[in-house]
Amino acid sequence: MKVNWAERLMVNSPVRVAVQRLIVRWIKSVIRIPPQARILEIGCGRGVGARLIAAEFQPALLHAFDLDCRMILMARKYLGPDSKGKICLYVGDALRLPYGDRVFDAVFGFGVLHHLPDWRGGLREIARVLKPGGIYFLRSFTLPST
Repeated sequence: MKVNWAERLMVNSPVRVAVQRLIVRWIKSVIRIPPQARILEIGCGRGVGARLIAAEFQPALLHAFDLDCRMILMARKYLGPDSKGKICLYVGDALRLPYGDRVFDAVFGFGVLHHLPDWRGGLREIARVLKPGGIYFLRSFTLPST
């Protein structure tokens, strides 16, 4: 599901960026993600989370995707040319992750799970691509419907 214009404004607000920065720093203080980890961000929007994840955790590989191609275009612009080779951006669907099993050390999802038409299927995909002992961090604005 793609976000509507009002939600697109909300997710791109400076307040949300500041909150996301605090959350990523908190995560780093309480959870150990191995150096040179392989990390995936689901629903990356304009790239704020990807930038924060890259700066705080310095992964060997960071893949970030969104279902909305406009958001990926915004992310490319926001992240700039310095992110090339460090952050792989693409249009994708959380219900059909294009990865093998047990690939990522961590998966991040900032306010995306409630958008999935089949959130349970999304969780199965996330569990499938996480390495044993991997971390899934989710932040949800609302609870998914059952």
